Amino acid sequence: MSLITFDSISKSFGDNSVLDNLDLQINNGDLGILYGGSASGKSVLLRLLVGLETPDSGSIYIRGVDAATLAPGESNIGYVPQSFALFPDKTVRANIAYPLSVMGQTPDQSDEAVERVGELLGIAHLLDRKPDQLSGGQKQRVAIARGLVRDTEIFVLDDPLVGLDFKLRERLVDDLRATRDALGATFIYATSDAGEALALGSRIAVLSDGKIVEHGTPEELYQHPNRFETMTRVCFPAANVVEGTVEQSGNGYRFVSGIGAIDITLNEHFQANQPVVAVVRGEHIDHQPISVAGLSAPSQVVLREDLGAEEIVYLKTDQQTFTCVVRADAADLHSLDLGHQVNLHIRADKVALFSGNLRVGQGRA
Repeated sequence: MSLITFDSISKSFGDNSVLDNLDLQINNGDLGILYGGSASGKSVLLRLLVGLETPDSGSIYIRGVDAATLAPGESNIGYVPQSFALFPDKTVRANIAYPLSVMGQTPDQSDEAVERVGELLGIAHLLDRKPDQLSGGQKQRVAIARGLVRDTEIFVLDDPLVGLDFKLRERLVDDLRATRDALGATFIYATSDAGEALALGSRIAVLSDGKIVEHGTPEELYQHPNRFETMTRVCFPAANVVEGTVEQSGNGYRFVSGIGAIDITLNEHFQANQPVVAVVRGEHIDHQPISVAGLSAPSQVVLREDLGAEEIVYLKTDQQTFTCVVRADAADLHSLDLGHQVNLHIRADKVALFSGNLRVGQGRA
């Protein structure tokens, strides 16, 4: 039995439909990610789970019990909202202990739990300070600690790292993963950041227009996505998209584009002579000639972004600009200086083909 079940959930605000007949199961011990952009419905889904909103139709089951039958507080779920909204007049200790005080615990009763979660999140030395004595990252940790202080096996986090700079997000992602492992709990975590989704999740549910469009492990969604929006969004940097058509070629098919043509394997239901797009991730683009089948074109280096272990290199052809991921210690990195001419090459077997939002084929080596 799943720990949490969303069964045919729909929710609208006026004429705005936010969730549309959504089904999802979260199993015990999952670090379940709700991934989607703005207005995808992920925050509303979490608010329904913790009882801050009521679904228009459908049911939510928590530990096998219909949530509609539970009194406020009976679901016993730790909740970290998007905004940290700390009490400025209370100490960090009192801010973290607030959910326990609402449940009737005294400071003496709650201190052990506060100290424990403070240690996990690296803020135990800040417990007697006030919020105005903290940095932005420290405030975020306090807000997260307040949501995790409950004695429960279910924690809900609504994009808790939004607004933080890249390096701080990176550190907190590592801390959250370690905290979740230490608690041995089930986390349901909403994010619009693909890197967070891939780094944190044991399973990722991709939301779009109030529906779950794909659900699987990070490896499944990264390596074998079935939908265009998953292929192009569950990655960093953004995937490259090449427009073209499918044409008959002898007994098989070819994808034909402005930067070449490749042999492809098509799904049975898809017919030739229809427009499609080829999608390829940046790490699968080469910047030098290689002797394998693929799409290729002369290009110029127009921009480089240093990410430490990797660099994102922007290569401009006559058709469009491509993002290429290159290791920072690559022996030929000097050939990618700004303005240099290089031969962009995309391996055929790394190309995924989509028609509309559905995957319809794959390139063949």
